[in-house]
Amino acid sequence: MSKQSGLHQRAYSSLKLLDEQRYQARASRLFTQEPSLAVLLLWCNIEVLLRLHKYHHKIQDGWPDKLVFIRANWGPLKHIKGLDVDAYNAIFVGQKSLWKQRDVIAHTGKYISEDEVNHFVKHANFVINILSSNLPTREDFLSKKRRSDAQKNRKKK
Repeated sequence: MSKQSGLHQRAYSSLKLLDEQRYQARASRLFTQEPSLAVLLLWCNIEVLLRLHKYHHKIQDGWPDKLVFIRANWGPLKHIKGLDVDAYNAIFVGQKSLWKQRDVIAHTGKYISEDEVNHFVKHANFVINILSSNLPTREDFLSKKRRSDAQKNRKKK
């Protein structure tokens, strides 16, 4: 009997969160009351999408626990940078980027005003839309995982 290929549990839970649209709905509710937390949720959405893209690209390596793959020449980010360099820079480049501001918010509880957040929202939504529209389906993930597992099993024999 062949072993059934399954995705990493974090891939399943990430796909479920995206399917349920939890991030966008929560961020929208929080934006006027706690803009810092709304930005944090936007980053969480981006991070989940990035991890899913990386997992699909290198499915044989397992779930990407660290974000060491975030760089301008990585396929999905290269595509985003090619479409809108300002969005890429606002989200990923420098100390004022959403990525770095997320660290500040998470580790210090820094409050970011609604005005400060506004420039992130447009760019974050653009990045989320691009990453979402190019995200493989659950079936694509499973199919690639089965092929990867089958290839591993052939090499063992």
